Amino acid sequence: MHNAHFANWYEHITYKQEMYWYKHDSLVKSEVWLVAYSVPSVLHICYKDFDSGRGWIVANDTFYAFNHNKLIGKRPRMHTHIALGFGVFFVALEVMVSRIEKMGFDIRELAIVEVNGHEVYQVGNPATSCFWVHTESLLSYGVRGVDESGNRDIFLRSINNPMKST
Repeated sequence: MHNAHFANWYEHITYKQEMYWYKHDSLVKSEVWLVAYSVPSVLHICYKDFDSGRGWIVANDTFYAFNHNKLIGKRPRMHTHIALGFGVFFVALEVMVSRIEKMGFDIRELAIVEVNGHEVYQVGNPATSCFWVHTESLLSYGVRGVDESGNRDIFLRSINNPMKST
């Protein structure tokens, strides 16, 4: 991933993220989040719009929660999507491998599988936690976390021309 994209990847990116919460296969809630990311590891997510005063920031492996523009909480957190979706392109390989292992992924488990009709590299154990990378584009496709409530799969459904023009 790193070698394929680090010279051509954006240092700053913003996008809208549609979020859907399901319970027993029924939609119970949906929101649109606005997301801003800056290299090497700053993620800012706002609920509704950037003026809402609600959201969070992840910077330097620390999670900060805000409500009405006031800090309401802070805790250590290594954000999986920052690392695998964006940060992988700007971090040295040995640092990235260490981060991936600290996030609980077993990098010794590697397979080529099909997920939602896409051929992907699967890194880790899908019964505990894994992530997927498109075999052709070498871009992140998704992450699975497993807890007492079951699988939590998060997919990056589409990227429209993510590389910088040269």
